[in-house]
Amino acid sequence: HHWTTLGAYYAYVEIMKSFGENPMPLNYFDIQVASNEFYGTTWSSAGMKWVKPDVINLFRYEGDDYYITEIIDNGKIIEGFYDFEQFDKKDKYSAFIGGNNSRVDIYHSEGTTREKLLLIKDSFAHSLAPFLAYHYDLVILDLRYYKNSVKELVIEETIDRVLIMNNIGNITETNVYGILQLGLN
Repeated sequence: HHWTTLGAYYAYVEIMKSFGENPMPLNYFDIQVASNEFYGTTWSSAGMKWVKPDVINLFRYEGDDYYITEIIDNGKIIEGFYDFEQFDKKDKYSAFIGGNNSRVDIYHSEGTTREKLLLIKDSFAHSLAPFLAYHYDLVILDLRYYKNSVKELVIEETIDRVLIMNNIGNITETNVYGILQLGLN
């Protein structure tokens, strides 16, 4: 029920165009097979064990290992965007930005000042984050777990842009977004 990395790339292209910015072309990336044994949530619950596994590709680019992915929940630091240990486990999709966490920050290790993008997401957008990080420092929130004030975070972190990227079911079938309570009048 998640995007493939190629699907996330196509979304990234459209998002960047909507921001009035130029996305990186597909041929800029070195596409690497990270796993050819991915069995996702739907496979696990469907009972159709004869279905072939999916492939997880990583779209690498020069210098992507100079980014830091910091999982604020537990203090874990990942060099780059991928927790490669997860490829040895059943939930291989958790390799993208360290899996489901309430808050993850991604920034360049050189400390360059860039615009900050608040990405409000569920796991649907994990494979999108590495593309966005090319352009922005990211503050990533999963409102299923993040219980603090989003409004205060936007002010404290001096957020420049906000992008909400969720599976449509989480938007239409849950009350997760009630926590935003931006207090806008």
